[in-house]
Amino acid sequence: MNEAGHRKRSGKKWDKRMILHLLKNPVYVGELRWHEVIYEGNHDGIVSEVLFEKAEEIMKEHVSDLIGRRFHNNDERLLAGIIKCARCRSHTVGVSTHKKDRKYPYCLCSKRWNIKGCDQDYVRADLLESAILQDIRGCSATISS
Repeated sequence: MNEAGHRKRSGKKWDKRMILHLLKNPVYVGELRWHEVIYEGNHDGIVSEVLFEKAEEIMKEHVSDLIGRRFHNNDERLLAGIIKCARCRSHTVGVSTHKKDRKYPYCLCSKRWNIKGCDQDYVRADLLESAILQDIRGCSATISS
């Protein structure tokens, strides 16, 4: 949507959370949600029930793959969601890439991941975690002396 030039009413770019909200909102199939109860609306839907239910099924499959910060491959990013981007101060997310049968975990700015709104480079998670652990060890050594 962003690449096609479509923007929200505010003029801001679409992000993944907003798209998720659209996919879950029953108003698009002619229904209304009030206090978690779904009611038949007085308006026609713009999305078919079949398409809406298919999107719901796909989202349920993806949700069952995610447990906290643990991703479908059972790899846990120690710092994802905790540290913030050095450039824009947004939270980070854990991503990874595969090269020659080896997996490389990275921390990535959520703003870059969601809306391409930050130019912070990917940061190797293993190097970042090692550096932070080394700093923590240094601080604890200083405190105990």
